[in-house]
Amino acid sequence: MIAYGSHLFLRQAYLSGCSDFLKNPWTIEELEVRLDKIIATIRKNYSFPWGELSFYGQGVNVAGKEIALSCHELRILRMLAEQRGVIVDREALFYALWGKIDGSGSRVIDVHISSIRKKIASVIGTERGDKIIRAARGLGYILD
Repeated sequence: MIAYGSHLFLRQAYLSGCSDFLKNPWTIEELEVRLDKIIATIRKNYSFPWGELSFYGQGVNVAGKEIALSCHELRILRMLAEQRGVIVDREALFYALWGKIDGSGSRVIDVHISSIRKKIASVIGTERGDKIIRAARGLGYILD
């Protein structure tokens, strides 16, 4: 989704889940370029030793099977896939979801990661989801 309007609405638009924001005034060419970029990001396929991971719109296929992820889980998995092989900081994941840094020491990212691991593991037939998304102790998570 792309939102548009005054720059005063930019923060709220992103916090509401928009993919991009066009500040007034904007042109149709700018909209087309931004849509092309979003579509290219949305339709990505990744190969892993445990199978294929592919994103389409608000869905995801793992090893050829669709899995149901919450909006937050999908955003986390997409971010980890885009940074494949690189440790993604827990704070960066939190910021991607809520647009602010977590100063409370919340474990909400860990809960989402655990849920993603279980869902992927159930599809690919493994008991150890932590082999799919590894924790880098004190740093964050890595998908490889």
